[in-house]
Amino acid sequence: MPPKLLVSVRNVQEARIAAEAGVDIIDIKEPQQGSLGMVHPRVLQECVVSIRAVNSRCQLSTACGELGEYDPFEPPASLKGFNFFKIGLAGMCGKNNWRAAWQLMRDQLAPENSEKTPRCVAVAYVDSANANAPEIEEVIEAAAESDCAGVLFDTFQKNDMRFSDWVSDSRLKRFLRVIHQHGMFCSIAGKLTLADVTHFSQFSKNMPVAEPVDVIAVRSAACLQDERTSEVSAVRIQELQERLRGVSASQFLEQF
Repeated sequence: MPPKLLVSVRNVQEARIAAEAGVDIIDIKEPQQGSLGMVHPRVLQECVVSIRAVNSRCQLSTACGELGEYDPFEPPASLKGFNFFKIGLAGMCGKNNWRAAWQLMRDQLAPENSEKTPRCVAVAYVDSANANAPEIEEVIEAAAESDCAGVLFDTFQKNDMRFSDWVSDSRLKRFLRVIHQHGMFCSIAGKLTLADVTHFSQFSKNMPVAEPVDVIAVRSAACLQDERTSEVSAVRIQELQERLRGVSASQFLEQF
């Protein structure tokens, strides 16, 4: 089954473009604040309103920054209307209490008694040494033990290094098997190109047991000049969608 397409947007205008294009998952974040920069709470809710005005079916995700930057005494942003949220683990390598702190932040952002509680997507930085973050295997284990909806593979440093420069296909297959065994979905990001989209959309094609990539997450590839801090382009989104066209969209995420 082909992956769903996630496009990250930073403001109301970009949110509208992605919504009108029929993107499967619209993710809201501020690219100038790092891999998982959170937008202002007011902008967050304005984006939701803008998206829902034209698209009632897409799923919504948001970046909530890094765990090490979180202030438990500051009122959390409202995640009403969201399906998923992400928290970065930069700086958490070797810290014995990071799982407890991560769970506390998750509980404050998405209390279980709230209506339609959004679910956490664990973030595994493939360049973990650059982020001083836990290794991929440790993040997958923590995600499985704490009822995460999925695992996102992403790069912490935004440079010319791509996802495939850090994770080989054979290693990705092993990760996918473990993630799926625990009932989670797998999303990949990290300066993906159009060629990457084609490759990962057909990733499980020749496998004896299908282990597909469930979500392809992009920012740069959806922007003008492939620059993550420039504007999202409807034309670029269409090009990405054309790479995924031809097979029915994956239904894997509908259970989350």
